[in-house]
Amino acid sequence: MLHRDFLEEMIDTFTLEVTQHLPLALQEGNQDAIDSTEASVARLLELDPSYALGLAPQSLVMMLQLNGVGYALASYAAYVLHRVSEAYASKGDMATADLREQQAQAIAAAFNYDLNEVPEGLEALKNA
Repeated sequence: MLHRDFLEEMIDTFTLEVTQHLPLALQEGNQDAIDSTEASVARLLELDPSYALGLAPQSLVMMLQLNGVGYALASYAAYVLHRVSEAYASKGDMATADLREQQAQAIAAAFNYDLNEVPEGLEALKNA
């Protein structure tokens, strides 16, 4: 019960942060919003933001598997990284866009998640 409550609180905090920042990242290409969104993903995965999103896709998957809550959080991390890749692409930063997309796809493949599905709590981002 305590573990479930902890996960629910993590997800609630994450969805609140992401629904604030990701629309600005996608619509305006706001780098601060992109950075905040990426920091939220790193915190969700319980990793240092400066370290986490520089990891190769398979290394990021391994870290998610090792933290023991991967299946509960994978869809959120993968979906948001997928959308962050769109923000980078719209800014013309194709190298970072490609890395974020590869990270999203690696997480989705490892945890059997369809990147077209919007995780619960992030429905407002579908058309952002």
